[in-house]
Amino acid sequence: MLLNDSELSTYLPLRGDRCACRQFCLDNSTTQKQQSRREALLSNLRSRLKSNETSQSDHAESASSNHRPWKSLKSNVNAKKAKRTIEIGWMHTSGRNTRAQVRAKNGGGTRRVIVDRSCTKVDIVSTARRLFFPSDMSTFGNWNEFDVDVTDFKQHSLSPESSIEYLYNSTGLPMLRYYLVTTRRDRQPVHETDSSASAMSPDSEVVGSLDKLY
Repeated sequence: MLLNDSELSTYLPLRGDRCACRQFCLDNSTTQKQQSRREALLSNLRSRLKSNETSQSDHAESASSNHRPWKSLKSNVNAKKAKRTIEIGWMHTSGRNTRAQVRAKNGGGTRRVIVDRSCTKVDIVSTARRLFFPSDMSTFGNWNEFDVDVTDFKQHSLSPESSIEYLYNSTGLPMLRYYLVTTRRDRQPVHETDSSASAMSPDSEVVGSLDKLY
């Protein structure tokens, strides 16, 4: 509580001193109010920061719990691509040992499938059988009527021990293509006709000439 001018003159007879004292008190009061306001603001800011830290910590724990399976999978580099995509076509042998790819309209075409990276030749045969011989039937006949093989994109017979992962790593190709090769078991081998067999031999010509004489 401030003293009025008459009460303050008891202690400070000079008017200038009283004015200086009053101004000092007013300035000091204003400073205290500003400090109090500053402290209140700082206290409020500290409370908000602490609240935000707690909220962020809870959110991080929740997110970590919800995404733990994905995080585990990512840390394992997508399980080192446990699944790989390959293409499978169908080559059929007919005629004079002629091998041609079966078109989609005949039940062939190129199929893109996802397989395990440990997949081998026998697995590819099983997958191709399911794709091209549904219920073991195709436009060329029953599955049991054919000898089958699997070749790579170079038409080389696939090694039974080679896995998809090994072939991807060894070739460096972004996509591997394989072919199911079928050959009918009862197909008779076709041999080239010997030109000498189709032509008349000299002996036959002699015999023919003799027949004309007699």
